[in-house]
Amino acid sequence: MIVFGGRTRVRAPAAQLQRLRASLAGLPEQPPGIRRHAALVSLLLASGELVQGLADAAFARDGADRPDAAASAAMALALRVARAVWRSHAAGDAPVPPEGCQDALGALERLALPDPVVLRAGEGFQHYAVYPETYSRAAAVAFRSAEAPLVIGIRSIGATLAAAVAGALPGASELPLTVRPVGPPFDRRLALGDEWEQRLRAARGRPVAVVDEGPGLSGSSFGAVLDALERAGVPEAAIRVFPSHAGDAGSAASPRIRTRWSRIARVYVPFDAAFLAAGRPGLSEWVRDLVGPLDEPPADASAGAWRRLAWDDPAVWPAVIGMRERRKFWLRAGGQRYLARFVGLGEPGDAAAARAEALGAAGFSPPVVGVRHGFLVTRWVEGARLWPEPRVLPRASLLDRLSAYLAFRAGRFAEPEPPGDRGARPAELLEMARVNAAEAGAVEAAARLEEFAPWLAALSRAARPLAVDGRLHGWEWLLLPDGRLWKTDAVDHCDGHDPIGFQDLAWDVAGASVELELDAGEVAALCRGLASAGHPLEPEPLAFYRATYLGFQLGLHASAIPLAPDAQEAGRLSAAAARYRRRLEVDARSGICARRP
Repeated sequence: MIVFGGRTRVRAPAAQLQRLRASLAGLPEQPPGIRRHAALVSLLLASGELVQGLADAAFARDGADRPDAAASAAMALALRVARAVWRSHAAGDAPVPPEGCQDALGALERLALPDPVVLRAGEGFQHYAVYPETYSRAAAVAFRSAEAPLVIGIRSIGATLAAAVAGALPGASELPLTVRPVGPPFDRRLALGDEWEQRLRAARGRPVAVVDEGPGLSGSSFGAVLDALERAGVPEAAIRVFPSHAGDAGSAASPRIRTRWSRIARVYVPFDAAFLAAGRPGLSEWVRDLVGPLDEPPADASAGAWRRLAWDDPAVWPAVIGMRERRKFWLRAGGQRYLARFVGLGEPGDAAAARAEALGAAGFSPPVVGVRHGFLVTRWVEGARLWPEPRVLPRASLLDRLSAYLAFRAGRFAEPEPPGDRGARPAELLEMARVNAAEAGAVEAAARLEEFAPWLAALSRAARPLAVDGRLHGWEWLLLPDGRLWKTDAVDHCDGHDPIGFQDLAWDVAGASVELELDAGEVAALCRGLASAGHPLEPEPLAFYRATYLGFQLGLHASAIPLAPDAQEAGRLSAAAARYRRRLEVDARSGICARRP
């Protein structure tokens, strides 16, 4: 199934350096406490992304990882920022000056840099509440009395996390090195120049830290580095692995990788231990200035737990894919309940928060109480959901509100220039839908999807990507007692850990037609409303986006069934996958794929 994907940004190094300098200059203006600490962390992430971009540019030039002056200078900056982040965190988010950062930034600015570079946001920082502070804490414990290790970060996110690990080690002066595993996804290997091979051989007799998020399905990125260390003669007992979770090497890992993963020393500090434990600055303190002191500790609402407050009867709960849900917590302060939802650290988190502010101010979503270190805080408001029966609201009212909402997004959230790699192109959407349908057993529908191929050039020319909602399911709509209809969970599915990303407005219209069970007349009425707001849609592109939307959702839910935590959730996922499959098969049999745009 094709259900995972990521975003890249193409940026001139000069623009990234300008952003870094502005962020560094703005630090003294931040109020002491979590907002200043969060600004430091954002500076670390931006520095680490530049390390990754420059190191990848050097790799593309040389065909191997080897010393590069630009990447090393960027790592020197990231390491200095990481030290400030660690001192701030260890001191309870106290203001800490980022010593040496101005000089390190100046040294980087004096170098000739490749232009442009491709920056990749760390998936853990953006989607999975991976915090660099937890890696620093783990390193401070693992190497408390040991010789400073050789730190190896696995790009992309490992560039930043390697700096976080090294930044927690007092007296460590050696820059971490970063590597880019290459080859088939389930059989990664390293391509190292002679200089890096020598660095690994020289590490015999000293500790080594291998740093990345994950492991993912195969564990092969960690495995590639461990293979290289084994070839260099570094004993396994000297290696400490820093993952982002305490789980195994991955459900698709080879027996060899699984066996070694079970032996290797792993160092991991979970989010809860770092930011929810009593007596430590964390989420409760971050939001105190927004909501006041909490009446009770934060309660986890992740992985579908939020459904307990929305419906009394679990029999009507919608399916959830727990591993893809953002971390979220219920907060109670002054008798009022709030929701704190992770929207991301750094630049992606800032963008999601800005969308939330705009939607709240326009009256389409719950107003934002505040944003604190990656968490968006809103009031938890009780209301009826358009699930399991989407017709609890008069259809004319629903269509008017839906039209206004989608028109607002189309006018406000158009893709900025330069676009970079913000979402799948029509050809990629079609391939995704075809593969997912075939693997889910909808073989005839998969074959009929090929009839869209002649449309692709015209669809690409006509596409106007924007930050789509991407999540128009009935349970995401909240009908308040006063008759207002709010769209919840509306800020980051346009930038999720999937191939979709920014898409044409037709993607959301197609999604609404499926999730809110709009008939042909209602879809036509919705399109008339959008056209009157200056956003006309043609029926042929809408047919394409509906088919590919169904293919995506089918693959998403079918691939999650084996990972369900219990039989009840597996049943919900199976039922959802079956619904998407049936709708895709009905559409395909109708001949919709054969019409020309």
